[in-house]
Amino acid sequence: MINSIGAAFITPVFFALVLGFINRGDDFSFIQLFGLYFLYSLPLFLVGGLVTSTLVQVWDTSYFAKLLVFSLSGLLFNFFLYVAIFNNYGINNIFYYAMLGVLGGLLYYHVLLTLNSFAKV
Repeated sequence: MINSIGAAFITPVFFALVLGFINRGDDFSFIQLFGLYFLYSLPLFLVGGLVTSTLVQVWDTSYFAKLLVFSLSGLLFNFFLYVAIFNNYGINNIFYYAMLGVLGGLLYYHVLLTLNSFAKV
């Protein structure tokens, strides 16, 4: 459980670094985008990541099954956030937010795997 909490705090930093670097431009600086993405993703990783990792720890499944579960969980949590906050923008941006959810879920899972491997050493 400690590794799951650690992954929930580490993953948003990586997520915000990558998205802040990719989307920087004339309107917002990297630091502003990093802060926005971090504040956006931290609650998602805390809730979605901890719930998903708790459920997956009960199962003794393969790497690919867990990969699928974390991908679908990221998609599901990000879709609910999209509907709750950004629902008046239409359907055009839903693919972008769906991919961010899947990538976030996969990133969380691999950070969790890394932390678990360090814990075993």
